[in-house]
Amino acid sequence: MDEDKTFVAISSNRYSPEMKETLYEIGLLYEEFVVGYLGPRFTNYAEQTLHYRLQRGKNIVIFNWKQNYYYETSNYFTKDFLAKQFNSTEYISRFKEILEDIRNEKLKPVFASEPIPEINNTLQKIVGKTYKNFINDEEKDVIVLYTREGCEHCANFFPVFQNFASECSNEDFLKFGYIDITKNSCEGGFPFMEGVPHVRIFPMRNKRDDDSLREGFNRESLIRFVNICGSKKLSVKEPDFDRKAVSQELMKLVYRSQSFPLIEKEKLKKYLQKVLGTNETSSSNENNPQFDEL
Repeated sequence: MDEDKTFVAISSNRYSPEMKETLYEIGLLYEEFVVGYLGPRFTNYAEQTLHYRLQRGKNIVIFNWKQNYYYETSNYFTKDFLAKQFNSTEYISRFKEILEDIRNEKLKPVFASEPIPEINNTLQKIVGKTYKNFINDEEKDVIVLYTREGCEHCANFFPVFQNFASECSNEDFLKFGYIDITKNSCEGGFPFMEGVPHVRIFPMRNKRDDDSLREGFNRESLIRFVNICGSKKLSVKEPDFDRKAVSQELMKLVYRSQSFPLIEKEKLKKYLQKVLGTNETSSSNENNPQFDEL
């Protein structure tokens, strides 16, 4: 089963043979979707994406768990319609109507978003509705921390990131924000992440040249990260650079990168070239590992 696809499903207290046959027919007609009925695992996925618990009785849900969006189905499958006895012909007709509207982009997906917060010039909370505008600020290098609710590592790193944002408050080319990816989503999805916490920089006037913090979730690594990947260097003094230790840490990342998307492998390769070329006093090859396996 392709979990990257959008799911089209019936949730019910009981699944009759007629329901299953109806879903099978819809699946044959709309192969770009995963069509079926919700078991416990996918009920959990659906409720995470919809941000509410499904009611007892019949529910029709259309959602993309990976990209955290759903389609509003209540105008096609009304409460009165769902309360009636199941009729395969009627359900097939309604499914065709809504899925054709999705195909033709007449029905737009609903992306999750927390309420829009107040402005904070030091470290801005970002939500789904503000994410694109925030990162696309052409006059700033935008640095975003991606977190997940209940993540202990995220909670431990957040004060470090917050203090770094405060320290850089006079750097007029930088803008800092953070977003909870369990409560928010956006069209096109978030960048590739190996895990959270995840820090990414979107340089001014060249947002496609974005890159992520690869080594060390601490102040020193954040300074080096901005100096390497940002449009300008920070005014604060860059800490001493232990080339060998960082090389070893990055080498571990290279081994894990085999499953990365191709574009992320290319970004990693460029990052390695930048970070291992920053220390002019250590240019010998003995501590400069080769990364041809990328």
